Amino acid sequence: MPDTDAALTHGTGDVTERGPAVSWWRPHRKDWWTAALFAVGSICFAGASFASQWASAPRPEIGVTFFAGSIAFTVASFLQLTASAGGPRGDRIAALVQFAGTLFFNVSTFAGMQKGFDA
Repeated sequence: MPDTDAALTHGTGDVTERGPAVSWWRPHRKDWWTAALFAVGSICFAGASFASQWASAPRPEIGVTFFAGSIAFTVASFLQLTASAGGPRGDRIAALVQFAGTLFFNVSTFAGMQKGFDA
C-alpha cells in the first residue's frame, strides 16, 4: 500500500496518488523541514556570494547573510542527525560529522561577520 503521506484515501478505501503539485508540501514532517532549511541556507550563501562580487556591497550585510545561512544549515543538520537516530550506523556517523562541520562553520561565519562590522 502506498505511503499515506503520498496518497489520498477516499472513503471507500481506494487510494489515489496525489499529483506532484500537492505532494511536496508537508510541513508536518521533519524531513520536509530539513530540506527547506538546507535550501534556505543555500539561497543565503548564493545571494551573499553574488553580492560580495562588488566592492560597493555593504560588508556587514553580507556577513549577516552568510551567518544566517549557516544557522539554517546547522538547524537542518541537527534535524538530519535526530532523524538518523534509529538508522544504520553509517548514517548516524555521517549525520554527526555533518552536524559538527556546521557548528565549526557557524564559528567561522560569525568571525567573518564580526570582521565585516569592524571594517
